[in-house]
Amino acid sequence: MKNFTLTLLISVITLLLCACMSEKLADQEKIADEIKKSIDDAIRLKHRPSIVIGLHNQHGEFYYAKGKKSIDAEQVIDSKTQFGIGSVTKLFTTTLMSKMVNEHEGLTIDTSAKDITDVTTSMVTLKELALHKGGLAKTIPVDVLQANVREQLLNLLPAKGVLKSQYSNIGMAVLGQLLSTYEQKTLDRLMQNYITKPWQLDSVSYLPEPQQLAHSHLNMQDISEQKINTPTVAYGAGGLYANAEDLLAFVVKHMQAGVADKDNWASALFGQNFSYETPLGWKHHDSRNGRVYYHGGDGNGYQAFVGFNPSKKVAVVLLTNSSADDDLQNLALAIFDEAVSVPDFSSNPVIPFDMEKFPPFIGQYHLVDEPNGNVITFAQENGQLLYIEETSSGELVRKTRLYSTHDHVLFMKELPIEINILGSHNISMSFGGEIYPLQRVKQ
Repeated sequence: MKNFTLTLLISVITLLLCACMSEKLADQEKIADEIKKSIDDAIRLKHRPSIVIGLHNQHGEFYYAKGKKSIDAEQVIDSKTQFGIGSVTKLFTTTLMSKMVNEHEGLTIDTSAKDITDVTTSMVTLKELALHKGGLAKTIPVDVLQANVREQLLNLLPAKGVLKSQYSNIGMAVLGQLLSTYEQKTLDRLMQNYITKPWQLDSVSYLPEPQQLAHSHLNMQDISEQKINTPTVAYGAGGLYANAEDLLAFVVKHMQAGVADKDNWASALFGQNFSYETPLGWKHHDSRNGRVYYHGGDGNGYQAFVGFNPSKKVAVVLLTNSSADDDLQNLALAIFDEAVSVPDFSSNPVIPFDMEKFPPFIGQYHLVDEPNGNVITFAQENGQLLYIEETSSGELVRKTRLYSTHDHVLFMKELPIEINILGSHNISMSFGGEIYPLQRVKQ
């Protein structure tokens, strides 16, 4: 087993070394060929129905779009095609808050829910909601969504905020409803008045344009006929649609505000004199090229990613009309960070793992030829199947997720190993042309 483990470690090191990128993808006068190939492969081999990426850098703005609006149709997408942007909507909500604070003397980021409406006595502030410090759960209860009544949502507010951030759709939905209450206008109208019309973001709307809209998909299945719509009470957390051009313009506005130190509208978002570590509502990723501010969105058959590096003046948006579990987001992150590999879609897509199709094999095993060697555990955790390898003394060697290519064959993305499961007592690992039978040691 020692030689086997050593071989695995060598393979890991080799893969990591090969992951380094040979050129800076952010500085080219086009979308880099490496990025285009990844997108082309993803569409050709049916990982995704369509993908569009947009890049802003010192040379200008560039787009690359590939695929169709629906897997069942022939109409192709472009940079003007609308996509659902999911939780990226939250960035529009915090931007709206910042612009309203700049417009109204009586409104600040420290204004509490109680100060805006008598529906609640909560002292949770706008800033705490934008920072996900409202002390609220992540998911909006189904009964609140079904009722679609503002008061029921506001009744979820606690007495005061908390110190620790906890990502919350409830909190962002509440923030949107408080802003709506303050001006006695719908959130849709406020977005138009403060953001989409002044910035000429014509495609950004809670009501998509059918002729411009890419159909939603789950993996490669068109689910647009299900017409999954976000209730208005949750508009602060999600529900917007946008095309790549307008979404990139939105991100560039923030990047320019953050580096130019001149736009008053952004003071509440970035802090006075741009003092916040991270703009309200955004996340950050640190790389050798500087800090990247970003956010992703996933839901209702779409996925989105936006990000910008203010020190390098680079902004990226990525849109697709499919919810799928793969590394597509790394396509955008690789532009910012040389340590992130461009995802490889040159092989057939992974089949969604279905435990019911596999024999009952969850448990602990060892190699048949080395009963006192490392212990290999197959376990389920948060809906995922995991491979866990430990030494006989209990020291962790590896813990990674397993995927399936076809019935009874599993693999891990970072190592060239296959696990063949033909029955609960017939399991083997194949590596480098060799087969290593496994034997169960504990149920």
